[in-house]
Amino acid sequence: MAQHLTRRALLSLTGKLTLGLTTLAALPVQALAASGNFSGKGRYKVSGTAKLEGRTLTLSGFSTSRGPDVFVHVGNGSPDHRVAKLKSFKGDQSYQIPASIDPSTIRTVHIWCRAFGVDMGQASLR
Repeated sequence: MAQHLTRRALLSLTGKLTLGLTTLAALPVQALAASGNFSGKGRYKVSGTAKLEGRTLTLSGFSTSRGPDVFVHVGNGSPDHRVAKLKSFKGDQSYQIPASIDPSTIRTVHIWCRAFGVDMGQASLR
């Protein structure tokens, strides 16, 4: 299945852009794959791997400290966009990136406690 990409996404993937090109259907969804390992912040323990493939974010081997009102956020170094409420404090889980978020701009995945406004841990995607 092909992934249609805008000029902006194509530019971020290839570093160049052909003028007049508006979409590209030849690049597969896997071209957008990136992953990274979680690390906790402060007193919070967060571990496991985050993998972004197309619009699917998968947490595998995941474990985090408990907290009230915990969410998965994504961003470019900070927890800019909420993805969803955390499904479980432990175990593999998957989330769909909302249509309002451009996956090509995601560089970090965060475990965010909304009740206290605390970034419990993050994974940098590469």
